[in-house]
Amino acid sequence: MTIQSPSNQVYSTEQISLTFSVNQEVAWTAFSLDGGINRTAVADVTAVLFAKNGQHTLTVYAGQKPDVASSTTVSFTVDAPQPTSYGQPYPPVELHLPVQVTDFFQSAFDFFLSPVFLTLAIVFLAASIIVVILVVLIARRSISNENNQVL
Repeated sequence: MTIQSPSNQVYSTEQISLTFSVNQEVAWTAFSLDGGINRTAVADVTAVLFAKNGQHTLTVYAGQKPDVASSTTVSFTVDAPQPTSYGQPYPPVELHLPVQVTDFFQSAFDFFLSPVFLTLAIVFLAASIIVVILVVLIARRSISNENNQVL
């Protein structure tokens, strides 16, 4: 795994390109800036990081299984000029990707709490209860008919 950008240097902008490549097939890739949460990333796709002035450490992870990963780390410094007027404050460190990349678990969580899924789950549960009631009623009728024939 190789990190092409950022590299170990001083940047004069708070917008830092993140580009890395992986030399083997992997199931997932992610990165962490300054020990923060791991965020999903895509190899060979340039993303933009916003980093405030100061020293930063970027770690990129890649793996075949969720709990097994290799990683590589790069350190870089941001020394961007500060505004001379009382303009808008600089944004916090955040990620802006040029492609839609979502975390699998967040997507699953959003899906299972969606109104469509909850409606389908309630309908399925109601249909299951109706089937169980019908089976019990048919079984009782069958037993009742057998008892009447014996008499």
